[in-house]
Amino acid sequence: MRPILSRAMYRPLLLIISFIMLAAIVPRDARAQDVEARLYANVPKNINFVAGFYKYSRGEIVINSAVIEDLNGHIHTLGLGYLRTFSLGGMTAKFDLMLPHVWMEANALVTGIDSTRTWNGLGDPRFRLTLNFIGSPALAPAEFVKWKQKTIVGASVQVIPPLGLYDSTRLMNLGSNRWTVRGEVAVSYAIRRWVLEGYASLFYFTDNTDFYGGSLLAQEPVGILQAHAIYYFKPRMWLGVDGLYATGGETSVDGVFKHDFQANTRLGATFALPVARHHNLKFTWSSGVSTRVGGDFDNFAVSYLYNW
Repeated sequence: MRPILSRAMYRPLLLIISFIMLAAIVPRDARAQDVEARLYANVPKNINFVAGFYKYSRGEIVINSAVIEDLNGHIHTLGLGYLRTFSLGGMTAKFDLMLPHVWMEANALVTGIDSTRTWNGLGDPRFRLTLNFIGSPALAPAEFVKWKQKTIVGASVQVIPPLGLYDSTRLMNLGSNRWTVRGEVAVSYAIRRWVLEGYASLFYFTDNTDFYGGSLLAQEPVGILQAHAIYYFKPRMWLGVDGLYATGGETSVDGVFKHDFQANTRLGATFALPVARHHNLKFTWSSGVSTRVGGDFDNFAVSYLYNW
């Protein structure tokens, strides 16, 4: 029986999958409200990826929490990412991390106080473990050339520690001074040149006990629903259309709720372009469609990926 993919096609396919896997490493200055496509795609085990990226965001951007009202800014982010695949219980697993450096100019209202600030520094890093537990066996490269996606079901846990630049005397900061944990489940279905995906995730936040002069900032969980439709023009070149809905996240300062419950819808697109055998570029754009709090912003990002 002939294999589904020839060895000559294996390298381009590996680069496609590795490239879209690294979509998860693009920075998220707007926290939860960033689209991610093909996070749960299968890939051979014991593969390494590194990525460099640039992202520009403008508009009403949530940087620490929804308590920052009417925040309008321009944010430039440079960063590095790393991802490794491995086998966990015979299924494909991945570990990724992201380290951002941020330049920002913004003005905002915090509890009614006007503030403008320009600054740069390290943002909070991000660490994630992903496991595809249905439809995505961990395969060596020689085995992977015979595999073809049908339905994949996976889950991930991401941890964001409070290691970014933070000053409690400032109304706006690059770091959050609190822990964030994100849990997510996902389904990915392939049909001919198309891949259709749906994700559901929930962000949990610990309290910031030193918010702006020693106040206590608390935030309710934020729920996220994502949908993606990806079309492959040819190996290593694809276009994705993305949709996202965010809800929840009401904040309180010293027990006083701010009535900033989120209900935001975003649309976006992603285009992947090969440039050489081990090298790819990816361009991502997203924008707010309907916004209640903290979602009326535009994002543009470009990332570069190398794998071995």
